[in-house]
Formats: sequence, C-alpha cells, structure tokens
Amino acid sequence: MKAVLIAPAAVSRDTGSDDFLTTRHMHPLGILLLATYAKKFGHEPIIIDQSAFRLTNEDVIKKVKKIDPDVVGIGVLSKSIDNAKIIAANLKAWNPNLKIVFGNYLATFSARHMLENYPWLDACVRGEGEVTFKELLDAWEKGRSLEEVDGISFKANGRIKENADRALIMDLDTLPIPDRSMLPDMYKNDVPGIQESSYKTTTIFFSRGCPYACTFCACRMFTRGTYRVRSVDAFIKELCEIASMGTKSVVLVDDNFTLKKKLIIELCKRIQKEKLDLFLSTEGRVNQSDYSMLRNMKLAGFSTLFFGFESGVQRILDYYNKKITPEMSRVAVKQARKAEIDAIVGTFIVGALDETYEEVNQTINFIKSIDVDFPQLLLARALPGTPIYADLARRNILDDDKYWEAGVDIIDLPGSVMKRNILKRMVTERYMKIFARPIYLLRAFYRNLASPFRRGIVNQYLNPNEFRRLRTLFKGALDVF
Repeated sequence: MKAVLIAPAAVSRDTGSDDFLTTRHMHPLGILLLATYAKKFGHEPIIIDQSAFRLTNEDVIKKVKKIDPDVVGIGVLSKSIDNAKIIAANLKAWNPNLKIVFGNYLATFSARHMLENYPWLDACVRGEGEVTFKELLDAWEKGRSLEEVDGISFKANGRIKENADRALIMDLDTLPIPDRSMLPDMYKNDVPGIQESSYKTTTIFFSRGCPYACTFCACRMFTRGTYRVRSVDAFIKELCEIASMGTKSVVLVDDNFTLKKKLIIELCKRIQKEKLDLFLSTEGRVNQSDYSMLRNMKLAGFSTLFFGFESGVQRILDYYNKKITPEMSRVAVKQARKAEIDAIVGTFIVGALDETYEEVNQTINFIKSIDVDFPQLLLARALPGTPIYADLARRNILDDDKYWEAGVDIIDLPGSVMKRNILKRMVTERYMKIFARPIYLLRAFYRNLASPFRRGIVNQYLNPNEFRRLRTLFKGALDVF
C-alpha cells in the first residue's frame, strides 16, 4: 500500500504558532524505522517532516493530495497534536476512503480518547510501531479483520476496540537499518535553537527503554519497564554505513545510553578500532558517570553529553523520583570535565505543584555553582502517560477530560504554590545573569580554543544571520513561561 508518514511540527503553547525555533531538526528516527520496515515488506512509504522543512499545514495537505496515498500515518505528541488534527481532518474530508492512523506516545496513552473524539481517525498504533504498522497495512491491503493485529485500537461498527498489546521487540537486531535515502541530506544537530554544528547529521539508537521511573517521563510506561540493547556488531555496522554516507554528526536517541558501563566501554572501543571520525552526542544519568566510561566515550568521539539534573533541591528530586542527589550531579559534571567531554548540556525543571520560590532560587544557585555549558530551564508539565499526570488526575487536581491531549503546566493547576507571572519575572532576572558571569565567559572562551567541535559551533555564529538567531534564542530562553 502507498502510505505517507508525517512528523508534524510542534505548536507553541504561548502563541499557537509552529514552534520551529525550539524544535530539534534531526532525522525523525521513529517514523524512519516504520517506513523502512514497511518498505521491506513491499509497501510504499513516503515521509513528510513538517518541522524540518518549515511546512505549513496547507503545504503538508497539498503534498499528501499530490501523492494520493491509501494510508496516512501521523506520529503525535502533546506539542504536535494540534497540527496533526488539522492535517488529518482536512485529508479525511478530501478523501473519505483514506485511512488515518495515529501513533507515538500520545496515541499510545490516549487512544480511546482519540477514537471517541476524532470522527476522521481510523486507528491508533500503541507502543513500538514497526511490526504493528506493517501488519495494519497488510490487513487493509488484503481486506482482513483488524482484530488480528495486536497493538492497535480502532473503530468497528461504531464501537471502539482495543486489541492486545503488541509483544515488545526483544531482539532489536531484527529491525533493518533505517533507509536514510528516504529523507534529504539537510539535517543539522540542534540543541533547541542552537545549531551544534554545520555538519550533516543523523540519528541512531543503541538501546530502548529505561529501568527508572521518573514521574515526569512516560518512557517506562511506553516500554513497559524493559531495557533492551542492540548487539555491538549491529550498531557498528550501521555507524559505519552512516560514516560512508558523509555524515559527520550522529545523535543517539536512547532513553538511557549509559546504563551498562562495561557494554558502553566495549562499544566505544569498537568505534575507536573502526577509526570512525564522528561527532557523537547522547544523554546520560548523573548516577552513571564513571570516569573510565566517560573517557572511553570521549575517545570514541562523544562530543556532547546531556544530563538531566532537574533540580538542586533534594526534596524536588525525590518528588520526581529521580533517584539522584545534587552531589551526584556535581560529581557527574566533574567526571565529564575530567574526561574532556566538549560540551555538557543540562536540563532543569521548575514549577512542581508544591515547589516554592525559595527552592527555585536554590536550583538557580545550583546551576551557577556547577560547570555546565548550557543549562536548559523547563517548566514542569504533566503529560499523558506520565506517573505525575496519573497521580494528579487520581487526586482530582487535574481533569483528564480537559488535558488528555496537550497535558498541562503544573503551575496552572489548583494548589500550585507559585504563580506563573511571578516565577517568570524572578527566573528571568536571574537566569540570564548565568551567561554574563566572567567565569562562564572565560571558561567558554578557552574551551572554544581547545576544541575543534566547539570552534565549529562558534564560527557559524560569526555569520550575522546566525548570530541574530542566537540572540533570539537567549532572549526567548524563558518562553516556556
């Protein structure tokens, strides 16, 4: 069957406009894997990445009409659901016989809500979608009952049916290497709004899942608490193929890459053995920051490391069930610096339900006290599928009927100790001063001199247009409020 797979753009909660500035423009690996798997079995998938190409909804609709597919699959998250709905509803009105399928996190956790409220939606793919989407296409092509397809929710005779969950893919090596020729060579590695490099970039994964259960994250629910890895051989084979295509920058999208120290060291030694000259970036946990592992990562080409610090206050860390301490965060940064990781990016969350202004101040002071290159400040948000969303709904603090699509900023809920406007003013006054400190600027200057990777980032912002883009980012760094 001919299928169009769409990665819709996120929408700014403040302006309602497409949030192109703060969206990472990298290969949409999930959809790319779905398309590659379907193509392997004779289907004809085409990918449209709305955000990367800065397409309006009208542009996307026109492209789909020109292709005239049998099926349209859209990967939906809470920030992209508004665009997804507009695109899907218009396409169904254009061709009532067109099959519309939603997938990804939101479709997994809100499938019944969607099918009850979206008359133009035919089915939701829940959880890992590669095998499920392929079998769904098979069933429609051959006129078989959808009841035979595990992992979907769908409408039949006016009723909503939810089939059994699809068994997880335990052997990840059975998945094909993504067919990156299905997308153009125009992707760059962005820390939201800041282009890390001008090099051709792609995404890859080594593992799926995470054994931790942070209350703001839906990963554990999505992967049912499992943690699975690809073989080192399979990963290296794909990485070599990526390098042969002229790609220089590779982003690992693992939920928890650094979980198994010995395995990561083995993997890094293999990368070194292959002499792959790549800039790699990934996420890590602060309680998995062994020096020998980080040093091997550096020698293998890992240039950027993302840490989820979240808070400098133990009570808030416990509320998020992070299983870390502020001291662990300090040690992790020191170990990463000792290992000579080029760039350390850290996320911090403010605005928990009973968090106080003083505790936010403590977190900002903590940010100033640790040697992070770029701290990203986020507003706490309850999203469908996360433990924090379920807890707030159970306590009748959050109305599931109201927030099942987009979730909600916790600071806007009844019972929040802080007020949005006061928190925004307080944080704005203090956050930008972090970057103006002489010690921060001096460290950045010397590290830029010492690191070819960092010099590449700086050099591109000597271009007036790119520098204006950088200023816009910092000026709007707190638009999360």
